[in-house]
Amino acid sequence: MRVTTIAVSVTLSLSLTGCTFIRLAQDLDQMEHLGTVLGRVTTPNGTTDGVYAILFDDTRAMPEVVNVDRLSTAISTYVFVLDTRRRYTVAAFQDLNGDLKRNPGEPAVMLGVPKSLTIRPGQYFEGMDLDLIPDAEIPPGYDLDLVGMDLETMESLPLIAGQVVSLDAEIFEQENAEEGMWQPIEAWRSTGAGIYFLEEYDPAKIPVLFVHGIGGSPTDFRTIIDSLDRRLFQPWVFRYPSGARLLAIARVLKGLVDSLHRQYAFDTMYVTAHSMGGLVARSFVLQTGDDWVYDYVRLFVSFATPYNGHEAAAKGVKYMPIVVPSWLDIQPDSDFLLALRRPLPEGIPFYLFFGFNSGGLNPIMPYSSDSVVSVRSQLAPFAQEEAVDLFGYDLGHEEILSSQDVIDRYTLILDRRTDELGVGRATFIERRK
Repeated sequence: MRVTTIAVSVTLSLSLTGCTFIRLAQDLDQMEHLGTVLGRVTTPNGTTDGVYAILFDDTRAMPEVVNVDRLSTAISTYVFVLDTRRRYTVAAFQDLNGDLKRNPGEPAVMLGVPKSLTIRPGQYFEGMDLDLIPDAEIPPGYDLDLVGMDLETMESLPLIAGQVVSLDAEIFEQENAEEGMWQPIEAWRSTGAGIYFLEEYDPAKIPVLFVHGIGGSPTDFRTIIDSLDRRLFQPWVFRYPSGARLLAIARVLKGLVDSLHRQYAFDTMYVTAHSMGGLVARSFVLQTGDDWVYDYVRLFVSFATPYNGHEAAAKGVKYMPIVVPSWLDIQPDSDFLLALRRPLPEGIPFYLFFGFNSGGLNPIMPYSSDSVVSVRSQLAPFAQEEAVDLFGYDLGHEEILSSQDVIDRYTLILDRRTDELGVGRATFIERRK
């Protein structure tokens, strides 16, 4: 069964097997004792190629390496998951000669010395930045030597930025999407999260970032992506474990896009999102407004997004014995949803597509909806007020992404915005000849 939304997932959870509940319970038990630390890394030579961020467990008599995050040109942000019952130190060094250990003169830094890092359950330390310097002194006991370690299995939360793949890649298969919803921590550790390119980066094309919803994957946008004029636009797709807390996901998305921006210096990007992905995307767009350095978003379009939350999520949180973490954020009037009501940054036009599916009612949703998300949630007053335009279609929750009428309207929006930015279709195509 295709599992793409909170309504379906809550209903499906009633018939989950015992093994599935056990795995979800184990995943959530881990989450209750976890927090996250994330930051950017800078080096004297301006590149993060060969940089290793290292997490030391300070709880033991001697510090022990428990996680390693390998950075690259595309990824200049490290992220670690910390157990709230332990103490940690973060270190980093740039392996200039590739021997997996820090040699004299190689840039390094320590974070948490002499006082170890501690974290509360669910806490998210953002902005724990590391500035590497050649003459950094490393205290005794913190050996920056990774020789012989299995770095693949030690990586905490794999992040991908700019890997070129096909939309038919195994990573986008439905099995992985469902694991990302029901076991978000395990899924993140095994397959990570990331922004994937469907073609090599082209500085002459405008990136269009696609953000899927709960239980979904980038393949949900296949019809829309196939309709893009690839002479003008390049599709980027964000894949993430959709059962995780949404603010953490949005912050990771911001870090990944910022890393790509530092690498490619693009000045324009369009954002397109479906269902719960619209909430993640809006949070991301709001963050770009908080950071004047990264003002690359020039358009935001959402399809069938529950801006006022989902009633089924509230019921799931109240009555289900085990709750998928993202349900906490989708339930109406959650702190996450309330934070999304502040205005979008100036200069980012917003278009809202919604569905109402007059053909029938979902038995667990006895009100106007697209059979998954209620119309009243899709048309939250604050979202209506901000939208440059609203477009309603008599279509189901998934159908809205494959309707030719919808795609024609969406294409017109992209073309119009591109003209407004001074890069009309005819001008652009002529320039590329």
